[in-house]
Amino acid sequence: MPFVPTLQSACYTLVVWWCLLFSVGAQAAPPAAGTIINNQATGEFVDPGRAAPNKFTLVSNRVEVTVMPVASARLDNDGLIETTPGSSVLWQHTLTNTGNIDDTYTLTLADAGGDSGAFTSVVLVHDRNGNGFRDAADVVIPVGGQLTLAPGVA
Repeated sequence: MPFVPTLQSACYTLVVWWCLLFSVGAQAAPPAAGTIINNQATGEFVDPGRAAPNKFTLVSNRVEVTVMPVASARLDNDGLIETTPGSSVLWQHTLTNTGNIDDTYTLTLADAGGDSGAFTSVVLVHDRNGNGFRDAADVVIPVGGQLTLAPGVA
């Protein structure tokens, strides 16, 4: 039966990798803050009870909307991890800027508490190439460190 680690297992090492990948999917990016969207409707109709000319065109007022800045983010994780005592664990998370402006995030870690154990080591790593492994291109992010992401970037 596999061992499922909990915070009560004080002898386990947990290495948290902060995997920041480019978003993949069919989602449309929101328009950039400050984008101006103009709209004007036209409609045509024919008045059959009127002699020629009986075709009319109506034009609405022009409407202009400016897109406001929106800060929004999504954090996804791998969920449950099973391992053996004393093992290192890769626990991938993906932080995605779902807003329409560059945004800066402060990265922190905390033991949820309410148990009798704690992890012996926790490290945040920005997996820059998205390969799921810690290598030379990756950057360790100190707890409380900040990361700035452009819109749509993970």
